[in-house]
Amino acid sequence: MDQHQRSERLAAEARRLAGGDMNSFGIDNLPPDIAEQFLQRVIAFETAPMITDFAQLTADGVELPDPEAVPDAKIRAVLWRVIVALSKHQVFLERTSHLSDRELYSVLWHDVLREEHAALREGDTGAWHVDIPGDDAQATNYLTFYASDRERLRWREDFPDVQVPPHRDPAYDRDAALPGSDV
Repeated sequence: MDQHQRSERLAAEARRLAGGDMNSFGIDNLPPDIAEQFLQRVIAFETAPMITDFAQLTADGVELPDPEAVPDAKIRAVLWRVIVALSKHQVFLERTSHLSDRELYSVLWHDVLREEHAALREGDTGAWHVDIPGDDAQATNYLTFYASDRERLRWREDFPDVQVPPHRDPAYDRDAALPGSDV
């Protein structure tokens, strides 16, 4: 079987796994070997078992106490133990500086760590990047704390009916110290 036939077979399998509809913008412009690798990763992702980071960290022996049970003097250590443990599984947090250590750990414990996602294969170079929204139902944290002036202006142009909140500096300075992927 030549590379073109392999790629066609992989594309058909990826479409089947995606329910018949798959958008793969630009894949036709990739070199055939790169397109084939991409399709193999899509199939691996779509067929991977689902896991939660809570279960994965617990299996690793990481203690995940209820946030309400952690004394103020220990919350920072508990949070950073979780952040480092997540990074070992290629899970990286982003945009967290608007939350205190306790608020961030609470969001992780109640929500983020319990979300199901596809397990990365052993040796996979991919990563999960988790943007931490905090307690903001309207998703304005990005605009308030992290968007540049240019991004805020573009938002106003693209969504004139949406009120862009005034910029505020995040209350905490954690993001620069967060582990990040090499990808």
